[in-house]
Parts: sequence; structure tokens; C-alpha cells
Amino acid sequence: MKNTVITSISALVFLVIGLFIGKSNKQIEFQTVIKTNIVEKPVEKVVEKIVEKPVKEFVDKYITNVVEKVVEAEIPEKYQFALEIHERMLRAKYLDFAKLPVGISDLRIKVLMDKNHEEKLNSKQILETLEFEARKIGIKITDDSKNQLFYEVNVMEANNGLTFVYTQTLSLSRESYLFATPEKTYRIISEIWRNASFGIVGKNNFNKTLFIEDASRYMVAFCNRVLESREK
Repeated sequence: MKNTVITSISALVFLVIGLFIGKSNKQIEFQTVIKTNIVEKPVEKVVEKIVEKPVKEFVDKYITNVVEKVVEAEIPEKYQFALEIHERMLRAKYLDFAKLPVGISDLRIKVLMDKNHEEKLNSKQILETLEFEARKIGIKITDDSKNQLFYEVNVMEANNGLTFVYTQTLSLSRESYLFATPEKTYRIISEIWRNASFGIVGKNNFNKTLFIEDASRYMVAFCNRVLESREK
């Protein structure tokens, strides 16, 4: 019975509320209040850092570390000789006109005559005269010498054999080397000194005495140039 009364009272309460709501002309507004908490935080400063980095340069060649090991050793004799020759060539000077180089200690002497007058001029005796004058100053006469002394006589007849025109030449030549290209080297005979003259002689004076005396005179002049070169 008690439970029945409570149920009845509850039903009555809900009925009254329903009637109250039904009679109301205004809508019930429900407001929702949203609270926002604003929290202030300090602004972080952004600092830009400039970092310098080495720039790599690229080249089209490889760089190799080379370690040199210096070992002292004697230069082979043939290379030492080549170096001396090279240095002497760099220090070379021009030989003055009508002068002889230093160091003429041996000679090979040749007499060259016109075959048509060779017997009359007696080339053999002229050769002995030249060698004799050379030996007076200590020059050795040998066929192996690189210093070659030439005495040459050329004769031409004139006026139907009444006169003779002739030339005489005494010259010194030496064996030397010519560097043509890096691959080619030649050995040549170069003339380095010359004394020459010409003359006209009558038929009666065209004899060996004339040419022997001239040859001796030429050779004395040559020997004097040799002695002069030794004084330097």
C-alpha cells in the first residue's frame, strides 16, 4: 500500500510538470558557457648561424703525393764527360780572324799539285819542307791527326806557255761534328784557317825553287800563329 502511494505521487508530479511545459509559449534556451584558458608562453627567438664550409675544387688531374728519396751517387764517367762537353759548348767563343785555336800539337800534311806540273814542281820536296818547319816548334807529324794541313798549288799557262798564272793556298782543317737533328749527327772536315795568294811568273822562272821557297815562307807564318796561340 505504501509503494502504491509513492508511485501515485510520482505520477502526479510528472503530470504537473508536463502541463506546465505545455502551457508555456517560450522556448527554453539552454546556454552553454565554454571557458577558454589562454596561457601565454614566451616567444622563442630563432637565431640563424652562418657556418663556413670549405669549397671543394675539382680539377681534371689527379694529385699524387710523391715522396722523393735522394740518394747520393757518383755520376758515371760517360755522363760526366758529356756534361763537360755541354758546358764547354755554352762557354764557346768565336775564333778571331786569321787566328789559330789553342792545342795544335800534331798535324797531317798534304800537298796538292796540278798533275800537269807535279813533276816539275817536286811536291815531295815541298812536303818535306813543310814538315821540317812544323817539327821545329814541336809539332808531331802523324797520319792519325785530326788537324789536317793542306798546301795546294794550281797553275794555268798563258801567252802560249810563255807565262804561268798560279795560286798557292795553305789551309788548316779539323775534323768536327755537326748536330743536324736530335737523331742525326755528322762528322765533317771544317776549314778554320787559310792563307792564300796568286802570282804570274815567266817561263824561265817557273821552277821548283820558287815554290819551295814560297811553301817555306807560308809554313813559317803558320808556325808563328801556332806559337801565338800557345801564349794565351
